[in-house]
Amino acid sequence: MFVLSADAGESLVAAFVRLSNEFGDTIRARKRDGRTMVYESVLYPHARSLDEATRIQAVPGEERGGLDLQLRPVPGFTVTSTVTGLDNHPVRVWLVRAGISGWNSGGVPLTVDADTRFTVQNIPPGSYELHALLWPEMPFRTHSVAPLESLPPEPTLWAEASVTVTDRNVEVPLVLREGVRIDGRVEFEGSALPPPLRGLNQQPIVVDRADGGGSDVRGLFLPDGRFATIQAPPGRYLISVEPPPGWRLKSVMADGRDVADVPLEVGSVNIRDVVITFAERLATLRGRVSSLSSDGRRRAWVTIFPTDRERWIDYGLEPRAIQMLLTGARGDYAAELPAGRYYVVATEEELGDVRTPDVFALLAAMATEVVVGDRETKTQDLVVQRGRR
Repeated sequence: MFVLSADAGESLVAAFVRLSNEFGDTIRARKRDGRTMVYESVLYPHARSLDEATRIQAVPGEERGGLDLQLRPVPGFTVTSTVTGLDNHPVRVWLVRAGISGWNSGGVPLTVDADTRFTVQNIPPGSYELHALLWPEMPFRTHSVAPLESLPPEPTLWAEASVTVTDRNVEVPLVLREGVRIDGRVEFEGSALPPPLRGLNQQPIVVDRADGGGSDVRGLFLPDGRFATIQAPPGRYLISVEPPPGWRLKSVMADGRDVADVPLEVGSVNIRDVVITFAERLATLRGRVSSLSSDGRRRAWVTIFPTDRERWIDYGLEPRAIQMLLTGARGDYAAELPAGRYYVVATEEELGDVRTPDVFALLAAMATEVVVGDRETKTQDLVVQRGRR
């Protein structure tokens, strides 16, 4: 028996059997006719893929029953591969279910030597992705991303292949390829002198996957007013950097798009002429929240997010344009933001980590729309909205 709580909107109910250990063993059932049987994952009501699953529409305050799931034993098969394209270096390999983002998303992790044949055992039928990845050697910190002292000479190597397991064992080759480098120039807007190069490089340029998946793409500021990153595998990325003291990150522009907030598509060609701009100040949205709770609480939560619905997904781990603020004791709030068009709403409860398009749509229906210009300070007072999410 299981009990789940969900925010309003569409949800999927699933029982995922984790591909858990170094040998690819799932939860094994028993042997049948000499073959190992394993339990396969299932999505409600009895689907094996996201496309076949039934979406559950969650309504605030409603309780739903009968969402039963049945795990059934199926034959387990092997996936065999050989990683080629690199000599004398071990490479990290993941087998993940298709549609699960990131290079390490709960799949089978393996460390194998290049040009070595390897096998993952006891895999149930379904669609999978096989990934191989080798980062260059870079400085390491336990609790943060360490800045680079120089660009490593080694390339970033990657490979990927689609794997479909039906009723037999599968063999798929993996051929390593070099990633893509991102480079450009740095600009400063303001009357203050730009910081020295050493001050800029106290923090690394960080290129994160837009979907929040694992990545370790870093960059370095160069002496000629330019910057460059290590090579990145294909994907959609956001570029960020902690600004030096007295400065703010205004934008990271590539082909007219601010890729600090809107994903940058990385394919097979190096990306040139990206412009990182620091400014002495950004726009500020501030105001006061009234109609606070009658139970004695003197604070509320203010959520600010873009009106552009395309930016309600793939916004990375620390989005600049999505902010959740606890008001001060007098109900005041203030946020620094990139210039743009936003929704702003005050609620009694924090949005927390549940930041899905469905939740943003519900908040948008209660929110006030504001436009803040470059370096503008705008005041927008709010009233607490008590509608349930």
